[in-house]
Amino acid sequence: MDKKQQIAKSESFLSRHRAPPLLFLPNVWDCLSARLFVAAGFDAIATTSGGVAWALGYPDGERAPWPEVVAATARIVRSAQVPVTADIEAGYGQTPAEVAMHVTEIIATGVVGINLEDGFGGSIRSIDDASDRLRAAREAANKAGVPIVINARCDFFHLKNFEEKCDFRRRSTDAKPIWPLALIVFTPLAYAIRRSLPR
Repeated sequence: MDKKQQIAKSESFLSRHRAPPLLFLPNVWDCLSARLFVAAGFDAIATTSGGVAWALGYPDGERAPWPEVVAATARIVRSAQVPVTADIEAGYGQTPAEVAMHVTEIIATGVVGINLEDGFGGSIRSIDDASDRLRAAREAANKAGVPIVINARCDFFHLKNFEEKCDFRRRSTDAKPIWPLALIVFTPLAYAIRRSLPR
């Protein structure tokens, strides 16, 4: 993808988080699912880590080889022709430097955003560790020259101390936007989706 086009799509994708209409991101796992959602009228899509892994023949949880995930994401971006944000789980890296390297590689596929989880091995990372990884991701995007949206996934339901996760949110605002994973009331959500879908 042309870099100017990727930057424009990234800026447009960020603006969709800030103003109506409500942004719904259908989860895709391959080129066909991406094209089906685009044909249905969605103007942006997201990859699902589980779906991509299963389509590649691996279980979820960073079990799919990273190069295969990158290649699959590139195919989805190429076929979709709309902004794509990628679920890269916990960044496929043990250190912030490894996360930064992988963010650089996934940006090269043409994505305009990523999801980055704060969990590892069934546990939650410390606030300092999670913040360092988010900072590394943002610095990698800055170096790539693409203002991707970083959704910092906060699995605070695993924590007894909710205030701790709120502190993480406050300290990680440079990731923008922060997406705290929470319980959803499904009936109102389904109603909102039905009213927002293209007719």
